[in-house]
Amino acid sequence: MASALIYCILRSRHVEAAFWCLELLDSGLVDELLKAARLAWFYGVGIRGLGWLRTFQGIAAADAVDADVILRLIGGLCRCGKDRSIVSLLASDVSEQPDRVNVGSPIALQGLEAFVAMAILQRKTLTAWGGLRGLADPDAILRAAAEHKHGASGLECLALLDQEPLEPWERRAAATAALCLSPEEFRASWEQEAAPPLLVEVDRGLEEWRGNLGRRARRVYPIPPDSLYWFTERGRKLSVYDTNEKEIIGRLEKPGAIWESSFWDDAAEEFGGWEAVRDDAESREAFYDRHFPDDKPDEWSKAERAKSHGAGPLQRGGVAELSRAMDRLIGRLPSAVIWGPLPPVKKWDSVGPIDVSGWNLTPVSQRKLDPL
Repeated sequence: MASALIYCILRSRHVEAAFWCLELLDSGLVDELLKAARLAWFYGVGIRGLGWLRTFQGIAAADAVDADVILRLIGGLCRCGKDRSIVSLLASDVSEQPDRVNVGSPIALQGLEAFVAMAILQRKTLTAWGGLRGLADPDAILRAAAEHKHGASGLECLALLDQEPLEPWERRAAATAALCLSPEEFRASWEQEAAPPLLVEVDRGLEEWRGNLGRRARRVYPIPPDSLYWFTERGRKLSVYDTNEKEIIGRLEKPGAIWESSFWDDAAEEFGGWEAVRDDAESREAFYDRHFPDDKPDEWSKAERAKSHGAGPLQRGGVAELSRAMDRLIGRLPSAVIWGPLPPVKKWDSVGPIDVSGWNLTPVSQRKLDPL
């Protein structure tokens, strides 16, 4: 469900995203829902949704969440422009100098620090990112550039990113991309409405789905196949010739079926726990009457079961790869601050400082066209 939610958010499928959001809420998987929303922001919204992240952080930090507010936040994330700048920076090879900077830096810095600051001000994002990775104190330059270019809001943005559960260089990639926005683009992203009213078609769907809680009719959308690959156990382990249908066929009150799911474990406790549901006929009948009023899953059609269970995406003997998964998820998304072809996304766990001692840091005069 979480992977389906991310996939639908990044394709601005408002109704389907609301459906998967409600599925997670009704399953008691609030933490998984919040994590999925964060990942969707990080992978494919990022600098186009700074105001959304600011509102989301405040709501996610509360002891309890309001389901309607969360649904509106998911709708707001669907409405955000899509952007893959953060992960594109993390995947970029900047071992060679991408570009030079132009003269005219208004920030009183020297050497590499001045070079990075000028690159940010001039929106030379890859150059800024590479130079930043050569600095002993990259965060100090980010703060200086943020205050000069975007004022108090720029510093607030860095503080916002500091609160995200990101690795240091993931946070710096997000900061670099955000600071390379123009002042107008930054302001629009920072001040956007994060939780707008739901679309009419979403409201209509929510009313129908809530009325079908626990019924077979609630199973409206299948999980998008491309959302399974790598991000789920089914997508990492099962081939197109194998299926996980056995998890929901036959008796469910056994290990390997729906045991060890937080939602179903809590549901079983209402009837005395799994042992009671398994061994006591009255408890078992009450459990199934309550949670499967339209027959157990092995009585459903194959098409109905396939909405949550079925074959995997791999070829026989195949191995799921993060780079292919990310290409399926965000491969066609644009970047607002990186010009030219975007690199394929690969693992970025090795991102860190680099040697830029051979870079030419001398600013050049900006060349102009001769008048005709």
